[in-house]
Amino acid sequence: MDNLSLNGSSTAGIRYSAGLYLLGAVTLLNSKVFGGAGFSSSVAIYANTNSVSKIKGNLILGGDSPSYANGVIIYTTDTILDSNKISGDFAITVGNHATPTVINNLIYSTNSGIYNNNGSSIIKNNTIISADRGILNQNLSTPTIENNIISATRCILEASNNSDPVSVKNNNLVGCTIFYTDFENGCTGNGDGDNDDSTCTLVEMELLTDVSVSAASQNISQDPQLVDLAGPDSLISTIEDNDWHLQITSPTAVTTGALTQQSYLYDLDNITRTGTWSIGAYEYD
Repeated sequence: MDNLSLNGSSTAGIRYSAGLYLLGAVTLLNSKVFGGAGFSSSVAIYANTNSVSKIKGNLILGGDSPSYANGVIIYTTDTILDSNKISGDFAITVGNHATPTVINNLIYSTNSGIYNNNGSSIIKNNTIISADRGILNQNLSTPTIENNIISATRCILEASNNSDPVSVKNNNLVGCTIFYTDFENGCTGNGDGDNDDSTCTLVEMELLTDVSVSAASQNISQDPQLVDLAGPDSLISTIEDNDWHLQITSPTAVTTGALTQQSYLYDLDNITRTGTWSIGAYEYD
């Protein structure tokens, strides 16, 4: 499916609405999907347990639900979310032991950018901006979190026992009141001075006892100097007109990054990534 415009119901009084409900293997490209206005919840794309899909290059908007507007809900293994612009209260939700690959996306949320709820996403080279939580993990979720720009109040949060990342490295965590919340209270040193050993500073995050030393490393916290955070309309929530490219004033640590060759070789603009890859969805050489 290519170049479509899909809209969930906006009928007054409808409880749930969805722009696209996936029942089987689907490739969705270059389309706009809007979740509608269900009063209990809306969702732009719902990928159920029987679908294995590639979702690339789309504008995905959770909708106008007054309760929960969801960008993408994934309950299936092997779905690929690649080079999309996604927004919602919960921009991406992953459950049911699903292991999607989430790469090169721009993600905006009012609640959680990526919510792993018994799901173990591979999360690489995304730019995630959230009013609250960047990445939320619970119920035995074990995500891989690498080379992302994450700007949020709480950048990475464990909300239940045994929901530890396989890897959390080479990320740029920006504007975090709390860099990392460790459910098992495993922060080493508690150097943030708040006497709460569940909340980790950037340094403490790389010393977490339940993430291997090699798997929690090279994370930074530097303003990436994105070109235009809120776009011409000055509204960050309207993600379609925001310009989150890096620019000449962006820090070298962000533009050069530390991640190298992966299964994908391009950025959101389909530009080939070279050398050590820039952090976030866009390459800057």
